[in-house]
Amino acid sequence: MENTLICFVCNKSDGKIILFSEETLRKCRTVLKIRKKYNLKYKDIILPDEYIGNSYHRECYKAFTGVMQKYLTSKPVNSTKNSEKQKSVSVSAYNSSPTPPLIPELSAEPSCLQSLTTESSI
Repeated sequence: MENTLICFVCNKSDGKIILFSEETLRKCRTVLKIRKKYNLKYKDIILPDEYIGNSYHRECYKAFTGVMQKYLTSKPVNSTKNSEKQKSVSVSAYNSSPTPPLIPELSAEPSCLQSLTTESSI
């Protein structure tokens, strides 16, 4: 009696069936944890305990492991907030840098005027 390979996702044996490798089973376990955590489709799939003798369709594997990026990262991706932070940092850095005055300080008298006032007071 021949052992028929069955896809772990659709439980069918028709079409081209691919055998699991250690790596593909490891990836499926990681994806299944994510699917259960976020209550996603295929969350109730039961994975085989070992990769030897277990299989999948390429399309089924792709559908099962295809999880949106927002579920794969610990932080939600929000480009608007990040760009606002960058703008505020660059503006505050620009405003905080000292700039040389365009007009020299007027509080001190020019040297030519100082000499005139000292001569006239004598």
